[in-house]
Amino acid sequence: MVALLFSALFLLPAGGAERDFRPLERKAEELRGLRFTRPVPILVVDGAGMRKVLADQIRKEYPEGEWPAMEKTLKAFSMIPPKMNLRAVMNGLLEEQVVGLYDPYEKKLFVTNAPMADSNLLSGLGMEGFQIGDVYILHEMVHALTDQRFDLLSLPIQDKENEDRASAARCVVEGDATWGMMRYLYDTLKVPAESRGQLDDVMFGMNMGRELMGTSIPAYLQENLLVAYLAGQALVKMAYERGGFEGVNRLYKNPPQSMEQVLHPEKYFSGSDRPVGIRLLPPKAFGAPGWKELGSGVWGEFNTRIILQEWGIPEEQARKASEGWGGDAYKVFEGPGGALAFAWATVWDTDSDAAEFAGACSKAKELSVIREGTRVTLTKGAPSAVAKKAA
Repeated sequence: MVALLFSALFLLPAGGAERDFRPLERKAEELRGLRFTRPVPILVVDGAGMRKVLADQIRKEYPEGEWPAMEKTLKAFSMIPPKMNLRAVMNGLLEEQVVGLYDPYEKKLFVTNAPMADSNLLSGLGMEGFQIGDVYILHEMVHALTDQRFDLLSLPIQDKENEDRASAARCVVEGDATWGMMRYLYDTLKVPAESRGQLDDVMFGMNMGRELMGTSIPAYLQENLLVAYLAGQALVKMAYERGGFEGVNRLYKNPPQSMEQVLHPEKYFSGSDRPVGIRLLPPKAFGAPGWKELGSGVWGEFNTRIILQEWGIPEEQARKASEGWGGDAYKVFEGPGGALAFAWATVWDTDSDAAEFAGACSKAKELSVIREGTRVTLTKGAPSAVAKKAA
């Protein structure tokens, strides 16, 4: 719901307008074990130009009419504040962060020439001429390269009926580009191979990128903007360790079906624990005058954890309670006076997993929790009669 294809979310410049990008193209081919089939148009734009590119990309992914329902859905689940303007916050956040973007619709790569005092950050290390922004251009190069070879828009990255499945596919795309980007940086810095994994762990353990967003950005937006880069790279690295470049290529041919398979890669590689599809019928009471369905979808394990935390469940308990996720489906409704309500059905791997999730949810306010074996159904914001019939 909040991802943007395929942008580099870093506050650093791309470099000057007069550039020969062919060395970076060749480096992207080397790091990824693939060859470009045709040249990639690269357009260097100023800050205003990048903002226009970004606005056009957002309109392609999220048409005007979709924003109200998205915003109300997040508010119904208490994932953003009641008075937040989702579109304004997202536009502002991305405008501040995006310095490079590959457009898979137009097959063009845009980079900004916005100046920055520290653009030659590594010159003090005897690396005059190297611009740290090149690292992020290479990130976008990998997007262009894999798009030519695998057609990124053929992946379920825009599955708006199943956000969980879309997020898992985005982890492949962004994780691959981040994996290449980090290896390019380590090569430039001449970091020994045995130290690179440890450096990855340190950087990601420091919540790389979160400090750029500030504490005012809700966890749902922060976490979903970053997970594709962080968890995605871990999945891609494991695929490479198991099968080399062809192992990474297989991620595009057979992408993970859920964020559970990304967060627990062993489930993806073993082919086990595929997500369970759930059919959630709208409770009849929502057919009453003044009520309408706003939307539906699938949250998945990752967003389930975030939801629990937003409901006041401690982080570690929320993480444990969201593990064992088997499948889910939700529907959001709007009633008289703009009242928001939801019905959310979940299925868990075991009775114990379901009991743990139900127990965590029981601590949330104004939430009806009904458990039947491995199925737990939640309702909130609706008449009591609705909650009884939801299961």
